[in-house]
Amino acid sequence: MGLPKILLLTSGIPRDYGAGEAITAGIAKRYEPGHIYRLCTTAAKPDIKGGSWMGNPYEVFHIPVSRFPVLSSLRDWQFRQFYLRPLLERTLDVIRQEQIDLVWSMLGSASTLYLTGALLDMTPVPVVVSIFDIPEYFAGNMNLDPLTRRRWMETFARILGHSQGVSVISEGMAAYFRERYGMKGNVMVLRHGIPPGQWRQYASNMKYSDKLVISFAGSLYAKEEWNALMKAINKAGKIGGRAIEVHFVGRFPRTRAKAEDYVIKFGLRSFPETMQLLEGGDIAYLPYRFASKWSLVARTSFPTKLSAYLAAGLPVLYHGPEDSSPTEFFGQYPVGVCCHSLDEDEIVAGLEKLALGDVRVRASMARLRALQEELGLEVMLSRFAELIGVDSDELQYSG
Repeated sequence: MGLPKILLLTSGIPRDYGAGEAITAGIAKRYEPGHIYRLCTTAAKPDIKGGSWMGNPYEVFHIPVSRFPVLSSLRDWQFRQFYLRPLLERTLDVIRQEQIDLVWSMLGSASTLYLTGALLDMTPVPVVVSIFDIPEYFAGNMNLDPLTRRRWMETFARILGHSQGVSVISEGMAAYFRERYGMKGNVMVLRHGIPPGQWRQYASNMKYSDKLVISFAGSLYAKEEWNALMKAINKAGKIGGRAIEVHFVGRFPRTRAKAEDYVIKFGLRSFPETMQLLEGGDIAYLPYRFASKWSLVARTSFPTKLSAYLAAGLPVLYHGPEDSSPTEFFGQYPVGVCCHSLDEDEIVAGLEKLALGDVRVRASMARLRALQEELGLEVMLSRFAELIGVDSDELQYSG
């Protein structure tokens, strides 16, 4: 049968970090070069208009975007009026010229949302979509006015109803879409899967005799929870007689997040570099926001960083609301400890549990099972194959 030639639609230029990027890169490695054509949109004016990504051609298109109230909706209108049609025409040209068999859209922005919606009316080529956040989150995050927000939601609903396949990031999101949009077909859970060769040995004991290293990687949205962790560490001073050091891999927030002297910032790193830094830790920190306005997001999102944490061999402190996708995941795979409070003593108690050998051993067993059944590469490839309608054995090329 062979693999279909794919047109991949993404927001943002190719880079070494991000949930969507991790998944697309993992899939692209199993495709022969030249069998994926990528079209990217970005709000930042790119230095280049295209190039080669994983041996495949890509093009970059600059679009107007703003998060400021009123201006954000104006920019959305501007995109639909002046940018969407040229982008759609170029996309249709690529489909014809490259003899594309399948469109795979990452619904991570207004540009991919509107473009995908328009494509459904303009081409017989089947479309599959991958979704990492619910549209309510994006619309709220962009501060859209009610009219623009309604247009987003209507476009999103139409895409769900007319796409050949839909993948989501969590079981909670799949359940929400079935209830919210009446979806009756199969909704695939597709998450970043890490190759077994990158699964590091789990350390049942602390790595250092004089300190305990807490690691965080990725984007920090849960600032109140992070600040509570800082207060808890300040209050405790030490855990199990060890001084505490916090390693932060990623872009540290400019505002409203405290960075004590024991926080070491490593900045943005590639995935291999992030994995290497995580391996030097003892405990991974996974915060989710407690505020009720984020309750739906907590139930439907899934932290891609968890794959990296477990592959790096770290037990995890989940710090967030009980009604959430991480709590559900930890219930099935007890890869660490859950702390559902901002109370400093409860946070410290969670860290102390993770410093104990027996808890770490139990977490190690669950961690291996989680990687084998949910967060490993073979799981991701099998589910992607089902999404695009091919046998998983077809996804063999790895360069």
